[in-house]
Amino acid sequence: MGYTPHTIATAVRRGLLIKVRRGAYRYPGELTPERLHEVLIRATLAQASNPHVVSHTSAAVLHGLPVDRRRLDQVHLVQEGERSRSASGGPVVRHQAKWVEATTVEGIDVTTIESTVVDLARRLPFGDGVALADAALAQGISRTALADVVRSQPGCHGNAAALSVIAFADPRSESAGESHTRAAIRLAGQEVPDLQAVFHDDEGEMRTDFWWRERNLVGEFDGKVKYGRDHRHGHSLDEVMHRERRREIRLRRLGQETIRFCWADVLSIDAVARIVSQGFALTQRRS
Repeated sequence: MGYTPHTIATAVRRGLLIKVRRGAYRYPGELTPERLHEVLIRATLAQASNPHVVSHTSAAVLHGLPVDRRRLDQVHLVQEGERSRSASGGPVVRHQAKWVEATTVEGIDVTTIESTVVDLARRLPFGDGVALADAALAQGISRTALADVVRSQPGCHGNAAALSVIAFADPRSESAGESHTRAAIRLAGQEVPDLQAVFHDDEGEMRTDFWWRERNLVGEFDGKVKYGRDHRHGHSLDEVMHRERRREIRLRRLGQETIRFCWADVLSIDAVARIVSQGFALTQRRS
C-alpha cells in the first residue's frame, strides 16, 4: 500500500493512524471497547504463526455476551493439547485444553457459546459467570446444553462453580447489572427475588427488575445505561428522575415498596445485604 515505517510513524504522530498492537494499525474513529477488542483479535490472528481458536473473554465479545471491560486488553486464544494450561505474554493469553469445541463468528474461529460460558464460569467470580449464563440463555442456549459441556469434561478445575452458575442462571435478566445484583443478593445470603414482575394501575403497566412477592417489595437496578437510554430519547435527567419517583408512588399505592441498587452497591456484598434487609424491615412495619 506504499507505507514505510517512517510514513506509518508520521501518520501515528499526526493522528491519521492509531496503533492497535505491534505491527497493526487502524484508522481513527470512535469504537466501543468491545469493538476495539474485536479489532485487536483480528490484528492478533493476522500475525499468529499457527491456527488458533479465539476463546474465553475474547470469545464472549464475539458472541455478544457481557464482559468486564477491564479485561479487554488481552486476546485469548486456545489450542488442543494433552493437558490444560495457560500462558500470558504481552497482548495475548494462550490456552491449551484437552477439548476445544469451535464454531465460526464473522469469519473467525471461536469456541462455541456454550464452551465460552463454561470456560469463564469456571474461573471468574460468581456474578460474572451469572451475567454470561443469563445472556446465553436469553439468546436461546439451553441450560442442559451448558451443563452437558461441564459433564463432558470431567475433572476440570472449576466444574462445580460452573454448575452452580448454570443452575442459578435466568434468561429473564435483561442486563448484566441485573444479573450481578441477583448474584450479589444470593451471595449475601438474602432471599432471591422473582424477575420482571408486571404491575398495572390506571396509568398503565409497570415492569420491575426484582420482586419479593411475599414481602411486597420491588427492587430496581439503576445503571447508567438505563438513564443514558432515556437521554438518547430526548429526556433530561430531571425528567427521568421525576418519572422514577412517580413510578415509586404508583407502586406504593399498589402496596409495594421499592429499593434500588447501583453498581457501587452491587460491588459490596455487605451493601446489598443492608439494602435488602432495610427493604424487608420497611415492608414489615407497613404490614
